[in-house]
Amino acid sequence: MPVGLALEQTDGNISHFTSEILPDSHPQAVGNFTYLERIFKDFCSGRVAVFRIHFEGPPALATKLAAYYRDTATGRFDSNIVAERMFDSSARSRSYARTSYRTQTGPRPLGRHLEGCRIGFDPRWAATRKAAAVIDGKIVFSEETVWDPYFQTDPQYHFDGIMDSLKKAAAHLPRIDAIGGSAAGIYLNNRVKVSSIFRGVPPDVFQWPG
Repeated sequence: MPVGLALEQTDGNISHFTSEILPDSHPQAVGNFTYLERIFKDFCSGRVAVFRIHFEGPPALATKLAAYYRDTATGRFDSNIVAERMFDSSARSRSYARTSYRTQTGPRPLGRHLEGCRIGFDPRWAATRKAAAVIDGKIVFSEETVWDPYFQTDPQYHFDGIMDSLKKAAAHLPRIDAIGGSAAGIYLNNRVKVSSIFRGVPPDVFQWPG
């Protein structure tokens, strides 16, 4: 029997996935829930950031999915990452209903530009942070600096370290046209939502404005 998941983002983009599950009369129908939960996990982990789920299928499965993300430890963890921490919305705002949505996706331009005076940095969480300066694609500065952000609870430590690398790179440029950074985590609307670099910063401090 057919089922559908419409995975919605706050910007209105929707990814629609359809599949099939076993009817209730089938001896292996008990695996339907696990199958659907794994699909959702796959989408959230590697394809799309999800704000709300719309489910088209048996009402009993919709209820079970809602309960899973609301009442179980593993479900609440996923819900916290993809709803509360990413979109500042509690898991209760999720919607599970017999409805379907057409896929809607908008263009998302990416850079890949090398012209001008640019800085690239990588504040890695392991042991070093890296920064480089380029002029029209030619490297004029590159440096790797030892640091230890893993257990640092004070945001100022991270800010000072990153700014130190950026300023050193900027000193080798006549001007700055763009700065690009690479860091493991989730960054949404110019905000750090989840990041391995800042894992030592307490959640209440992490959400401070500014």
